[in-house]
Amino acid sequence: NIVALRGAPPKGQEKWEAVAGGFSCALDLVKYTRQQFGDWFGIQVSGYPEGHPDVIKPVAELGRPLSASEQKRLVTVGSGASAEQFVCSDADFDRELGYLKQKCDAGADCVITQMFFDFEVFEAFVTQARAKGISAPILPGIMLITAYGGFTRMTGFCKSRVPAELVAKAEALKEDAEGFKEMGLSWTVALCKQLVASQLVPGLHFYTLNQSANTQQILQRLGLLLEQPTEALDEGDTLKGTHIA
Repeated sequence: NIVALRGAPPKGQEKWEAVAGGFSCALDLVKYTRQQFGDWFGIQVSGYPEGHPDVIKPVAELGRPLSASEQKRLVTVGSGASAEQFVCSDADFDRELGYLKQKCDAGADCVITQMFFDFEVFEAFVTQARAKGISAPILPGIMLITAYGGFTRMTGFCKSRVPAELVAKAEALKEDAEGFKEMGLSWTVALCKQLVASQLVPGLHFYTLNQSANTQQILQRLGLLLEQPTEALDEGDTLKGTHIA
């Protein structure tokens, strides 16, 4: 399997730039892989329920009131006097969906989303993707919430919308490492239950960040952890059944 991503700019570089003779975007990689290798590889691509970070811009730049759909994607980065609001405009969001459809039409088998913390954000994204003609399975990308510093850095970097309830819980527990971790695990479990119950998802994709023990805890609470680990497969073997990515 290949997860076809453009990637972030190198450290110290603000804007991403293609190297001479290289690919300019993930779509190029999807096309190249299918042209060179046919169906040998499974290809996954990224989807952005709130818009790609590159097109999530300060609300002040829009110069107009937000639409109802933009209000649902509204992101607040920072707190207090330093807080700033960002949003992906409806026009940019539609272009992002169009680009996602191009990646799927070029041969992507599955979409894995950017992290999100609100079920309604994912639900709206799936609805809009289907309306755009995207039929590929859409896996929700689940980011673990385990430490206040890491949580605020990641959500700020990706300009992810954090529900007011989660913000309040996080702020109340930011000095309590164990309490914060337990709150984060409970929030993630509740979100996963909503996703599974919705029947919108073929599985769950966890951004573990090498925190396998925390991921195992979530799977245990969901009743999805196998009692007996799956044996390693020999070359050429396939694994059938439910897949938790």
